[in-house]
Amino acid sequence: MRCSFALTTLAALASSALARVYFEETFSSPESIDNFKPSKVRDDIGSIKVSNGKWYGSEVHAAGLQLVDDARFYAYAAKLKRPFNSKGKDFIVQFTVKYEQDIDCGGAYLKLLPPTLEPEKFDGDSEYEIMFGPDICGSTNRRVHAIINYNNTNNQIEKVIQPRGDQLSH
Repeated sequence: MRCSFALTTLAALASSALARVYFEETFSSPESIDNFKPSKVRDDIGSIKVSNGKWYGSEVHAAGLQLVDDARFYAYAAKLKRPFNSKGKDFIVQFTVKYEQDIDCGGAYLKLLPPTLEPEKFDGDSEYEIMFGPDICGSTNRRVHAIINYNNTNNQIEKVIQPRGDQLSH
């Protein structure tokens, strides 16, 4: 009986884990960075590259997008492969951030942009559907932003989630 319960549970978990992925980037090849287009709105956009970083557990699985220049603005956008509608469905946004140096002020946001926005026109005031990621500025202004735009109003979660300020992946 115990074995069949485990198999039934496993089958239920496996079927619930099936989902459609609309965007995934593992940075498994140097060319994967070509999907990310820089904004042309500002002339002080920092450079990006694919890197394993200074510290990693697996050279094969540790590659990511690295922000190269200190104290710069970053505005890069990659288009989704196909449009989607999440109405009535679970929707998961996930990414990993690792600061490799002590950070005093900076953010690492991921924004889900509308399909009509051209990456070259992306800037801090561009419309977005979701903004998610850590914001660290000094020792007192630290939070993970989770903002959903609904009816043209940005709604931030009220609970303050403190981002980690260490040099590990989160």
